[in-house]
Amino acid sequence: MIKVLLTSDFHLGAEEKGMPVSDPVKIGTFRKICALARDHNLLLIAGDLFHRHAISKRELELVAGEFRLLRDKGVEIFYTPGEKDRGDDGALPGWLEQTNLTHAFTAREPDEPRIYEHSSGKIYIYGMAAGAGADGVPRRVEAPGFHIGLFHAEFVPENGPEDSGLFTITKKNLKLMNLDFYALGHRHNFKIFKSGNRIIAAYPGSPEAVTHDETGDRYALSIMIDNNEIQQIKRLAVNTLRVSARTVLCDETGNLSQLTDVLEKEKSPSTVFTLTLRGRRSFPIAAGALDGHAGDFHSLTIVDESHPTLETLAEEFFGENSLRGEFYRFLRERLEREGLPDTVDRDTLEKILNSITRHGRYEPEEWAC
Repeated sequence: MIKVLLTSDFHLGAEEKGMPVSDPVKIGTFRKICALARDHNLLLIAGDLFHRHAISKRELELVAGEFRLLRDKGVEIFYTPGEKDRGDDGALPGWLEQTNLTHAFTAREPDEPRIYEHSSGKIYIYGMAAGAGADGVPRRVEAPGFHIGLFHAEFVPENGPEDSGLFTITKKNLKLMNLDFYALGHRHNFKIFKSGNRIIAAYPGSPEAVTHDETGDRYALSIMIDNNEIQQIKRLAVNTLRVSARTVLCDETGNLSQLTDVLEKEKSPSTVFTLTLRGRRSFPIAAGALDGHAGDFHSLTIVDESHPTLETLAEEFFGENSLRGEFYRFLRERLEREGLPDTVDRDTLEKILNSITRHGRYEPEEWAC
């Protein structure tokens, strides 16, 4: 039995604002996956190990050290670069040679497969760097064994090509390559593809969320190969943090306690949680009313996109010692005493006041006549 661990899309070193998981956490998860790889024969990494072309010396030494430990234990490591591993000019990174990989598929044109020999059989590994494929695709060599393609690519066997700038595995390319299995990176969510009852391709997804859309558990894939066939694929949950999101429709939520119930249900020190409020809101949320729940999460973000009623706006701001507070005190008294004049459209006034309160301005819609 040959055991293969497949992973991709770590994006170590990513510095974009708003990413849900920090680099120290991702480095810890990288080490966790390397520990899992010790129980495998092969570690396949399908691109975007790093998120930028120039990496720090510390990051390079950390990755090289983990890979050296694996190589010393007999684990072979194969890598195909992703588009984020490249520089702005598209050049492949020079640091690849310093990371103790068994082999990195850096060529932009088809190359001969690398062969892993085991008492249980041979594994043929094919690959090209991200952005390759214009000059052809790898072709299966006529030799007994299990043939794996390691690509940072789009896999669209039914829907035709996509203009992503990456190598795209289409139905035509599948026929040309004729490989047994395609180990893929680029898409950040787990997905497998079947032909009949046979699994022919898989994306493991990012081990840690790179965007807030990547919710739930994240995986590496443990693949068991025997008699030149995949006998089993196991998803191994590897994420240190779990990104979760919930949208509450305030039209259907009667009071603040229902929001706190949501936070109580979701709370976990290993969760990056985003609570989004939408719809017409008829209950006030005082400044800082939900801040006390922040300590229950690794990270808590509350996005208020709700549309408070006039009464709710007045209740939230009448206590301010400001011009805004004075305005809402007057509005509150007017609403309690005699309501709005018949000539005032409530929905329009709510829209204007919400916009001014949130953004400091109101931009009326343009009408084409």
